[in-house]
Amino acid sequence: ETPLEPPSFRRLYLFALSIGVPFIGFGFMDNSIMLISGEAIDHYMSNFGFGGLASAALGNIVAAWVACTFGRVLDHFFETLGLPPHGLSAAQHKLPAVRMCALGGSIVGITIGMTLGMFPLFLLGDEKKETQ
Repeated sequence: ETPLEPPSFRRLYLFALSIGVPFIGFGFMDNSIMLISGEAIDHYMSNFGFGGLASAALGNIVAAWVACTFGRVLDHFFETLGLPPHGLSAAQHKLPAVRMCALGGSIVGITIGMTLGMFPLFLLGDEKKETQ
């Protein structure tokens, strides 16, 4: 058995990018839908004893439903972006450096996406101030 050639930095970077970019879309969608639906549930159901945390939890369920429903659409969209192929072999995918890049790419991507997905807080925050 021949030893595996370690992947170049560029290949590792492209691999992390190919993992991370879809997580940006998922994080954005997940967080924004959770905030909007949680706020709506809180607004309409607070009279029935639903607290803020219960509304947030139910909003998270709605976001999960949407993610399950439209996850493949997002995947297809990001495939059409034309990101350059990373060129890693199936055997290289098992290397610790490659696995760490996958983890790093997903963490960075989801963090960026969820941070961008907090935009409803700017919209909802003004509405709360007006009602107080």
